[in-house]
Amino acid sequence: MRRVLTSGVLVVLAVLATGSAAQGASVCVPIEDGKVRCDIRTAADCDHINGFPYARNLFCPAAFNAVQTMVSEVAKTLGVKDADAGFFSFYQTLPDPQAQTTVACQDTPAPYPGGSKFVVGAGLPLCRLVARVTSPGPDDAKKGDKDNPVPDTLRALPDYFSKLYSPGRPFPLAQFKTGSVFDPIVIGLGASARDGFVADYRAFSPTALYLPDRWNRESQYHGISGGGGGGWGGEIAILSGRGPVVQLAFGGGGGGGMTSFQPDRTTTPSTSLGAGGGGGVQFGNGYRFKGTSYGGLGLGAGMGSGETAVEYSYNDYAGSGRTPQPVHQYNAPVIADYEAQLKNLADHLRASSRRNKTAVLRGGGGMGAGTEYLMPNGQEFEPHALSTQASFQFSYEFRKAREDANDPGGQALDTLNGEQESIYAFIGDAFRMANQQAFEDCGRDYSNFACMCPRQHALVICLVREKVGDPTKIPAWLQERHCPGDTAAAGLYSSYQQLLLAASSAGGSSCTATLQQYFTDLNTPATPPD
Repeated sequence: MRRVLTSGVLVVLAVLATGSAAQGASVCVPIEDGKVRCDIRTAADCDHINGFPYARNLFCPAAFNAVQTMVSEVAKTLGVKDADAGFFSFYQTLPDPQAQTTVACQDTPAPYPGGSKFVVGAGLPLCRLVARVTSPGPDDAKKGDKDNPVPDTLRALPDYFSKLYSPGRPFPLAQFKTGSVFDPIVIGLGASARDGFVADYRAFSPTALYLPDRWNRESQYHGISGGGGGGWGGEIAILSGRGPVVQLAFGGGGGGGMTSFQPDRTTTPSTSLGAGGGGGVQFGNGYRFKGTSYGGLGLGAGMGSGETAVEYSYNDYAGSGRTPQPVHQYNAPVIADYEAQLKNLADHLRASSRRNKTAVLRGGGGMGAGTEYLMPNGQEFEPHALSTQASFQFSYEFRKAREDANDPGGQALDTLNGEQESIYAFIGDAFRMANQQAFEDCGRDYSNFACMCPRQHALVICLVREKVGDPTKIPAWLQERHCPGDTAAAGLYSSYQQLLLAASSAGGSSCTATLQQYFTDLNTPATPPD
């Protein structure tokens, strides 16, 4: 398998469990900015990563298993058992008081003078809420681990993507609309996190202080805030001599959290809670059928906890000749075209394979989260009670024959994967920082998801651009729907792109310019694979 190591340091960190080397565990090596990269071959390899909050116990195995869902879908399309080569890299930040804490969410000591024997950890409901809004998919976690507050049911992104990539009889695309069998899946993308929190914490009220366990006995306790966000996705591409040409992109994510505050015992407490998420699948700017580019054709959906119904979106392609419709109005012709082109794409991928063309499934994702105790003035104690991020990158190749070592397409893929390593190593930080800024910009109110979500998504893209320096290197999947709320349907940019552009003012004019350049590149038909 191909793998480009951008770090010249090859020292193996002592992060593996005792005896794990003999068991064939993954190897972790240091890379830039105080991070390590771990090569994961099976979900069990995640057990050998340092058990920082949510790194081993949630994010690594959940991310790995989510990716394998799509690897399996592409393999079925091509009629093979598995990918011929590939890698899954997990990136973890080393201990840092402001970025990566090491104490489990339920064990974090309250930062009060002299400490507290009553307030320890963020409480199971809040820890599980953070797990829900940052997970890329289900995790086969061990039961009974008090350090692992993973809910039994987590976000349904892998199942959602697989249904929209390869729809079957139980989920007919013709029913992709409000009130359909897709509703529970979409709600599970993030909006259900609010209901999960309320089920965990039945004493919840917007006018009551969050008080799990024996916290009401602690006079220094004035409140707590916790939440986060994340996203992941990928691209199905055909490898040309210039590198991968994207045929289909899928992606999504979301976030949420809770803040509860009471400055003094004579003041009525205030508690805000919100969550949500979304996802979409669209044909890439490299996909063509009989000379027509179908870039942008696709479907998406999202929902926030403050909404009463799932919001579905139908994205047409330039040149369809159809009169533009409101993006959320059920659009049977778009669905019919999308389903037809899925079948044509499958035929195209199989035909390319017969010509010894390599199909590539590549992408990644990340999450960032935090929990902070509040002072009487509403400001946060530092260091944070919980601060964590993690991210991953993957690239799997499906090919009939091994290319020559000097194959230009393979070299171009290696180069691109190497260049994007800095993006994927950083994207967890981006979600953590963007979530915090969006929280501040939206009145420190997690229930204001309609404000927070698009700001977070726009800021993540702009932070990634600052890291990589070149908007054309930003992965195509990162623009896919994370949030509901878009309304415009016509113009140079898609309705969701316009939503993110409107929210990009939070990052200044340079952020808006970055999104414009990124979206323009994605909307421009690419040269077909050679």
